[in-house]
Amino acid sequence: MTRYVCVFLPYWPVERLLREKKRKAPDPAQTQERPLALPLALIASQAGGFRLSAVNAEAAHLGLAPGELLTDARARIPDLKTRNADPDKDRQALIKLARWCGRFSPHIAPWPEEASPGALHGLSIDITGCAHLFSGEESLAEKIFSALDALDITARLCLADTIGAAHALVCYGKEKRLIVPPGKEADAIKSLSVAALRLSNKNTTGLSRVGLKRIENLYGLPRAN
Repeated sequence: MTRYVCVFLPYWPVERLLREKKRKAPDPAQTQERPLALPLALIASQAGGFRLSAVNAEAAHLGLAPGELLTDARARIPDLKTRNADPDKDRQALIKLARWCGRFSPHIAPWPEEASPGALHGLSIDITGCAHLFSGEESLAEKIFSALDALDITARLCLADTIGAAHALVCYGKEKRLIVPPGKEADAIKSLSVAALRLSNKNTTGLSRVGLKRIENLYGLPRAN
């Protein structure tokens, strides 16, 4: 039986940038000071002008989200701090993190597969046959979560039979840590938005227009031949 962990890093681009600046700080004492909790966003030139590519926790708590126009965000949060996004650096740092997480499993894939502004960042970890080395799935999940927390990396984690279910729940669910019992994926994901299925925006919009807004609405529908 295959089992997978998906780790979602909701603030990875911003936290990657802050970790990089912390390493480069000339004054050792400066690295021990906790930065002020100010709303911060990374921006990139996209359709319609500059848009938020990533936000930190403080900006998210104020209602800001990737994809929003910078002008609209500034109108709502005048003291919003911004930096330029660097998807390539985000990707390279994520690859290094994936290698570091090799202590939990030899099979780890960072996502997204290519550098892209505004993309969701995380890791897919195949833990099939690994959990017993860490005293079970709950202990393994706790060790992964605690290891990332020690690095000041905000993470959410889901363990399930399939990557698709784990990815959907970790990115669109409400729990920070979730272990789905074997064979219970259909029940676990049924209340999620169809966007959790990683469909294109066109397909997601099309399904919503005909009333198919949640995954459970798709259950029982005939499959295409």
